[in-house]
Amino acid sequence: MSRHIGKKARQKKRILLPGSYLIVSEGTVTEVAYFNEWAKLINEAYQGISASPVVRVIGCGESNQKLVDYVKQEQALDEKIYENVWLVFDKDDFPDADFNTAIRTAKKLKWHAAWSNNCFELWYVLHFDYLTTAVDRKTYYDKLSRELVRNGLATDYQKNDQSILELLTPDRRQTAISRAKKLMASYAEYRATPNSQRDPATTVYVLVEELEKLVEAGRRLQQR
Repeated sequence: MSRHIGKKARQKKRILLPGSYLIVSEGTVTEVAYFNEWAKLINEAYQGISASPVVRVIGCGESNQKLVDYVKQEQALDEKIYENVWLVFDKDDFPDADFNTAIRTAKKLKWHAAWSNNCFELWYVLHFDYLTTAVDRKTYYDKLSRELVRNGLATDYQKNDQSILELLTPDRRQTAISRAKKLMASYAEYRATPNSQRDPATTVYVLVEELEKLVEAGRRLQQR
């Protein structure tokens, strides 16, 4: 008589969420606070609409290839399939090879990379100033501190202080997008230059433009 070994556990069917976004950042404070603000805007824009997009923001504390591995694991365990997966990470002091490999791997997996060289705060600074030369992290913080003081919000910029978000108005955001595009275009004639050598530069604006369109689409639906 053959031995009954039982049935295999049935794998749960995964749910595709059209128009959804999974945004995973290396940072657990600044980037999470910023993109959670976008998630709130999107929720408000689609309030009362049944087919509303899902935006999930995670700060994992991992960088470059470790961030890629983290998202792979997260995707494998999540019952939901996100249509748009974005990795948000910085160059910082990590090896050039690690940074460049993470960008290539994300592309190979059909994900997207919103990277910054040198750090995410470059995206904030571009709302107020156009940088064309590489500077250290302290210089970014000093520039943001001056803007906070000028507007009576704080004396110094701190990563856990969300008051800077009050200054990132839609008008300033459009300025930041234009400046980020201009920075990237400045490297166009040096196409062979790896992203790790493009400093300052950021592709955060690409993700922001997508989130803007998502908000606008929701507001148009509300007006019907």
